[in-house]
Amino acid sequence: MNFWYSSRPNEIFLDLDSNRAIARALSVLRLAIRRKQLPIMGLFLYRTRTEGHAHMIVLLSCEMSWQKRLGWALWLGNDRLRAAYVLARHSINGTHAKHAHDLLVSTQLYYRPWDAFCECKKKHKKKAVTDKCPAMEHLLMDQKSADYFTRTGKKPPRKKIRVPWGEVSLDQLSEWKEVYE
Repeated sequence: MNFWYSSRPNEIFLDLDSNRAIARALSVLRLAIRRKQLPIMGLFLYRTRTEGHAHMIVLLSCEMSWQKRLGWALWLGNDRLRAAYVLARHSINGTHAKHAHDLLVSTQLYYRPWDAFCECKKKHKKKAVTDKCPAMEHLLMDQKSADYFTRTGKKPPRKKIRVPWGEVSLDQLSEWKEVYE
């Protein structure tokens, strides 16, 4: 079962593709809290199926424009291709379209109810999968199989870091340091 989450106006979604990206996001958030630059109410960090990768959800204490949330997501180290897809969907569908938001897909349940689900067995990248996925149809409608950008690049090198999985308290984040195991 794949659980699909569509971002809300008080959430910043991050898909972090390396231990280094996770460390950067935690460091930036720690400073943003200290400097009171981002109204953070909660933080959730989840492992994904790929080693060293994670989904992070920053829960804000107020709503924020999608542009500002996208800017923070990029600064926090979000996967650039995902951010580019959000931007492309907004430019095509408009800023208030339900199917223009950022998305996270997980086989585990996150801190709030999911927005859609599917039972697809393969990764949602190839058109043969995306064309048939009911969750993508529900959330992205006619953009479900859109491929706006060329996918290139290599995986970054992996380093081991100590990561506080699950719900991360703001006090815990304030004290977090890049401690390598």
